[in-house]
Amino acid sequence: MDYLLLLMGSNPLPNYVSSAYLLDSARDDLDPLPLPGTVIFLHSSQTLPFAENAITLLQRNYPSTHFVKYNLNADQFDPKEINSAVQSIISIEDCESFHFNYTGGTKPMSAHSLLTVGLSDLSNIIISYTDPMGCRLIVNDLDYNVSTYPVQNDLRYKIDMSFEDIRSLHGITRGNTGRTTPNDLDILAESLGPRIASKFSRNVKEPIKTLCKINVNQNGKIFYKGSEVPNFRQLFQIIENEMVSLQQKYQIEYNPETKNISFSDNVTTTNIENIDPSVFIGFITGKWLEHLVFKKLSQLKDNGNITGITDIRMGAEPQYQDRPCELDVVVMKGYQLFLISCTTSQEIKTIKQKAFEALYRAEQFGGEHAQVIVVSLMYNRQVNRINFSRNNNLEELQKDLQSFQAASRCHLIGIEDIRDNKISEKLSSIIG
Repeated sequence: MDYLLLLMGSNPLPNYVSSAYLLDSARDDLDPLPLPGTVIFLHSSQTLPFAENAITLLQRNYPSTHFVKYNLNADQFDPKEINSAVQSIISIEDCESFHFNYTGGTKPMSAHSLLTVGLSDLSNIIISYTDPMGCRLIVNDLDYNVSTYPVQNDLRYKIDMSFEDIRSLHGITRGNTGRTTPNDLDILAESLGPRIASKFSRNVKEPIKTLCKINVNQNGKIFYKGSEVPNFRQLFQIIENEMVSLQQKYQIEYNPETKNISFSDNVTTTNIENIDPSVFIGFITGKWLEHLVFKKLSQLKDNGNITGITDIRMGAEPQYQDRPCELDVVVMKGYQLFLISCTTSQEIKTIKQKAFEALYRAEQFGGEHAQVIVVSLMYNRQVNRINFSRNNNLEELQKDLQSFQAASRCHLIGIEDIRDNKISEKLSSIIG
């Protein structure tokens, strides 16, 4: 029998990825990495749910595999208890190979489990670590001979996951799952986005916050210039009036009879009458940027410009420990999560806050393997004659991220990329 032992930590994704790859009987490295017949998760009481969730997901594809849970209870930091648990696990007589992956768990779990396995009488011991940067298994034997697997491509091209799979690993069953199909507003954003970026005022520190004077409060009530709008018909009358200024500023053509929005140099036509009023208001007051990013990503996937994409979602709102969190756009490249945070702000303080929040959420769901992309309307670098851009630009933000050792996991896209229609190129270069 071939065994696989993994240490379950607070994020189950690395263990799931390692197990799913090693359980694939079609891979071409079965000689150095034998197919496990038994997979053992060493966990604490706190991480027991994650072990159970990982096993449930793995059993969908590998129903004949024998899965075992071994509970350390509350002793995940106790060297003696860890040693005792591993000694019990390795006291097997039919072991042909013993593969130990030490990616997860606490540091004491990794150190003392590795020591116990290394000093055992087991034959054919394989030790591995799932590298979050290279997305490969780093494998070594007790003589420190190192190999990486898979040899071709990396684990992202071997393990397909959706964002729903990520939710399942974390036991998240509540909250909006987001949408995966582009809609009319995405198409409208594709034409409107570069126009907005090119028309921003060059002498104020904040971008234009609204394209009209309509807003929606937390209860969903709609207001215009401080007064509540009582019905749908009056709202569209207001929108029609405001469209006059939008037409002049952004070369939008609006037909009040058909309720169609179109552009003189673009065949795109969107009927706003069929769009929920509060959704449309959110769109023209800032949400257009998320729609633009979602549309560009969908195109890149459909055109094959980015390979390995298994899921793209906009507006997912998972409830983590009964606390809702809004994720602007989520991309899954194999098992790797890319969280994209969008803001129309140009202030470094606001965008930095969005970046660190996104980094926290990305690691919460996707572990160390996750990446963040922040799309904003801040300038890429200081612009002559715009004093505000001296301290408010992406180069300065990059320095801040580097000081927190977060720059390698957080990528930045700015107003020039949107204005010059280079956002697809930037997204493609980041996601790969």
